[in-house]
Amino acid sequence: MYLEKWYADWVDEHGQPHILYRARLRWGPLSLGYSAALGRQRHARIVWGGGRMPLPQVAGNIVQWPCADRADQHAHWRWHGAQPAAQTLWQQRQQAVVWAPVVCNGPVHAPDGSCQGRGYVERLTLNVAPWKLGLRTLKWGRFCGARHSLIWIEWQGRQPLQLVLLNGRADAVCHIGGDGIRTATARLALHAAQPIVHESLGAGALHPLAGLRRLARPDFLAGVESKWVAATTLYLHGQAADTGHAIYEEVQWP
Repeated sequence: MYLEKWYADWVDEHGQPHILYRARLRWGPLSLGYSAALGRQRHARIVWGGGRMPLPQVAGNIVQWPCADRADQHAHWRWHGAQPAAQTLWQQRQQAVVWAPVVCNGPVHAPDGSCQGRGYVERLTLNVAPWKLGLRTLKWGRFCGARHSLIWIEWQGRQPLQLVLLNGRADAVCHIGGDGIRTATARLALHAAQPIVHESLGAGALHPLAGLRRLARPDFLAGVESKWVAATTLYLHGQAADTGHAIYEEVQWP
């Protein structure tokens, strides 16, 4: 199998999160494209034939994200500040999980040119079935402030992993938890977290892929995803340095 998955988000002036997904999956003779949006409303779309689902493109320092609900093929959402930096999270022989934060923190513009806030974009590729990674808990999150960014990943399971990027650069991890993030340099405090989703993968994130469920292990689809948005304060070397919003998630498998 081979999966290329793009994720993008922003938080508007009212504190409302907006999340977009685009992906292409090849699995043997199967090829499909997937797009989804999660915000005030939720919708998803599957197309058979992955080449029929256009993926985001990086042009200079801008990510151009196709606008799914408009007939104009040239209409795009745009994230500014693209600086892709790929990192291999897992590898065995020719199989690998490669993660690239493309925009750590940049202004987001709608197709009409209006600025919607600040947001984040990442690209993930993998050629291994995700249930083969032996994950028991997955934590991920991102903070976008006026000046700084913080991104974190934690895997618990067969091959544990902790990674934090402060302004795109690795920082030593001290703590990743629901109360905040601490590194050798920074502390991110989370305030008044609001739930976005809380549901099993099979009923939520992977529900549109019902036709492929027979290919996935049932215990993987039973994993429960919880996602939140929170106002945040970033402290650097003990001093308040920035404020903004964090979007973060935790997936727990049985």
